[in-house]
Amino acid sequence: MFGPDQPVILQLVEIPPVLSALDGVEMELEDCAFPTLAGVEKSDSDHLEDGFGGPTGCCVSEVPRKEGMERPIC
Repeated sequence: MFGPDQPVILQLVEIPPVLSALDGVEMELEDCAFPTLAGVEKSDSDHLEDGFGGPTGCCVSEVPRKEGMERPIC
């Protein structure tokens, strides 16, 4: 997307009750020693409107399925 040597700062957002789970994600990413990982920033979703100030964004969101929320069969 930006070239093979482009440094990347991951900006992770989580809901406040499970924000501490991002600590484990951050440690795993650092343990992998990706050469282009320049940093990891964490925030809770209550401060999402403040933004991170990055030039590019990619949002991925997921909510666990509950009873009656079936996955469609394609």
